[in-house]
Amino acid sequence: MNSQTEYTFLKETDDVARLINDRANILYQKLEVLDISQTDIDAFGKAYFISHHIGRRLFFSIQSSADIIYKSTRLINKPMAESSFIDYGAGLGSLFLLAGMVGFKKVYFNDYFPQWADYAKIICDKLDISIDDFISGDIDAVIDYSKVNNIHIDIVASRNVVEHIYNLRNFYTKLYQSGITTLCYSTTTANYHNPAMRLKHYWHHYQVEKNNIENSDPDISKNWCRPLMIAT
Repeated sequence: MNSQTEYTFLKETDDVARLINDRANILYQKLEVLDISQTDIDAFGKAYFISHHIGRRLFFSIQSSADIIYKSTRLINKPMAESSFIDYGAGLGSLFLLAGMVGFKKVYFNDYFPQWADYAKIICDKLDISIDDFISGDIDAVIDYSKVNNIHIDIVASRNVVEHIYNLRNFYTKLYQSGITTLCYSTTTANYHNPAMRLKHYWHHYQVEKNNIENSDPDISKNWCRPLMIAT
């Protein structure tokens, strides 16, 4: 994709969508030319960033982030300039970056591991994107931070995070009872109803079972056939 091309990240045509789409194009251009090798991020962080921000994956990442920001702001029916936003379990995705560019009153980064916050700070500095604070830890840490600092986070958003939360009922209950937020907006492609993910998980299960059988008993592996797909 040519960095000079104007892309459509959102199909909606209202003022909010136009603003988000404009900033999404700017972010796309910035990330497309960012030389991650010239940063202080370690090898693991660089490898992760490259695998998620190169080629068509970059467009999809920003498109997903634009959609999350647009739909969540429409749901709370409050101007972005008066709203606060946190990317929960952000990693090195594009959601917190785009959120930092569209005009929210406050934007926060969160990830369970402190090193991801360090990575994010470096990238924000490189891209000249301002994030109000970087919070490390799980939902308890986010709730504690909000209460200690007496802040209300209008939107708690996440992309491809909920599948990593062991007890979703506990997560949502804590968030609801805390009273720190208006809306929790989560999206994920890792679910049973996504046929692509079902095939991917099936393939991983197939490989693990095949390797386990071959390593445990060569005689069995000679007559081994593919396993049945089991819905989980």
